Amino acid sequence: MNQLIFRSFRFGILFVCILVMGFQASSQTQGKLLILGGGEIPSPMMNTILSMSGLMQGGYGVVLTVPGAGDSCHSKTLKQFPTRKVKMTCLEFASWDLNNQVKIDSLRQAKLIFIGGTDQARFMKVVGKTAVQEAIIFAYNSGAMIIGNSAGASLVGKWMITGTELKHKNNTGGCKSLESDNVEVSSGLGLVGNFIFEPHFLKKMRMNRLLTVAIEHPELICVGIDEGTALLIDGNKATVMGENQVVFISNPKKDKRDMNGNLGVMGINLSVYLSGDQVSF
Repeated sequence: MNQLIFRSFRFGILFVCILVMGFQASSQTQGKLLILGGGEIPSPMMNTILSMSGLMQGGYGVVLTVPGAGDSCHSKTLKQFPTRKVKMTCLEFASWDLNNQVKIDSLRQAKLIFIGGTDQARFMKVVGKTAVQEAIIFAYNSGAMIIGNSAGASLVGKWMITGTELKHKNNTGGCKSLESDNVEVSSGLGLVGNFIFEPHFLKKMRMNRLLTVAIEHPELICVGIDEGTALLIDGNKATVMGENQVVFISNPKKDKRDMNGNLGVMGINLSVYLSGDQVSF
């Protein structure tokens, strides 16, 4: 009986240790996340990417695409990288190819994963909750640099703006109002929690859309990133890089007023950051 109690006790201790180790491993993100607001990568930013990713010392980077939702493997994205100095390749995953173990292993072992594109909702429809998403998260937690540009910037957070207006589905000119239940939000890759990102922010005048999300989802920090600009997230610190601004919007009082579908809010927080500014969270 004593031996049985001792074994049970030892197994219980071992189980707790495994849980603690697992929690520590999952909570210690070692990679870096670079979120670009769209456009081509400025030369100084490219130099930073090559330096921080470690590609100059070896390994390889991947441009990740899905059919119809991003840069194709023949796009200009690969041409932005100095392929004479670093090794870059392209991986395209179709819906029928999501468990291709060779591709999955290549993604898991990449030092850099670049996600661009034009349709974040389609991208997540293909790769969401699949081995591809798991491989991206694994690479990130193993030290890889993940870069999201344009639509790719939208989908790196736990949540993303899909680009669809639920009340004005034929509106192609951007969100022109602050209305309740209009801006569609869906699941992203989940590389960073409690953030939602809006690229092309100033260039395409997307304040209405992001402000709507801040009012209706006060648990999120809403970040607008302009073209030619990026937010580098490394641990619990974010640094603004590039040519223009990054805007942070939050709703700490969780205030929301709705009058006949028109949204109102009091106590909103808004900060505009310039290149070199740092934010801790």
